[in-house]
Amino acid sequence: MALEIALDRSKDHVRRAIMQFAARQGCRVTTPWYLDGFRIEQNGAPAPAEADTIGGTARGILNAAGRLFTDKPKGRVYVDVELSRRRGQTIVLMKFGENATSASIGHALNAYLLDDAAFVTKAPPVCPKCMTPVSNVRASFCGRCGAALTAGGSLLDASSATENGEEGKAGPAGITDESEESR
Repeated sequence: MALEIALDRSKDHVRRAIMQFAARQGCRVTTPWYLDGFRIEQNGAPAPAEADTIGGTARGILNAAGRLFTDKPKGRVYVDVELSRRRGQTIVLMKFGENATSASIGHALNAYLLDDAAFVTKAPPVCPKCMTPVSNVRASFCGRCGAALTAGGSLLDASSATENGEEGKAGPAGITDESEESR
């Protein structure tokens, strides 16, 4: 199954947004030699099906060789993504893997790319404190540990800054980045 969407963005902006999506979902990105694009693949190795095990039969050996050359085992969850330009738009062509869960990753990527916040994100892809992927691009705080999130990913929440003896953003005398007029 395949899905194609057209975006009024440059290829570089779309590529960066797709990489952000993969980081936020905890997926890995690979570049197979036969694909003019890249593959978003769910982390974790699935259990091989009985037909995919090598065994001692000739069919098992041929199946293993086929997996080696095509890199498309049936149990793997992946989406192949190709980017092209047509009539001033970036065309994103997604081809889903044979696993039924692959379609959910593809449709989540579709929804992510159609959201304008994906291109002007302020939240880092992972929490700087606990390294948990931040799936919400509009998040201000980590859903797991509650740390504050910034675009640079370096702002620590006040409790951890004082526990670690760090000064955080306030500086040595408690002076913040606010101007005198705003006080």
